[in-house]
Amino acid sequence: MEDGKQIIVTTHSLEAAKTIAGLNEEKARIYLISLDNNILKAKEFTLEEIDKLIEAGIDVRVAELLLL
Repeated sequence: MEDGKQIIVTTHSLEAAKTIAGLNEEKARIYLISLDNNILKAKEFTLEEIDKLIEAGIDVRVAELLLL
């Protein structure tokens, strides 16, 4: 990817997020976002962290405790 350009992809699919992030793991950012009482919460994860959570049986898409 050229400097100064970015691509934003949104998905509910963990597999799609992992595949896309794996294309450029050094620059890719994965965020879990949630809207709670009109407050936007976000948490950044690395691809490695996502893999570890999946291996532990944790679905990061519904693990709201990760946003605290």
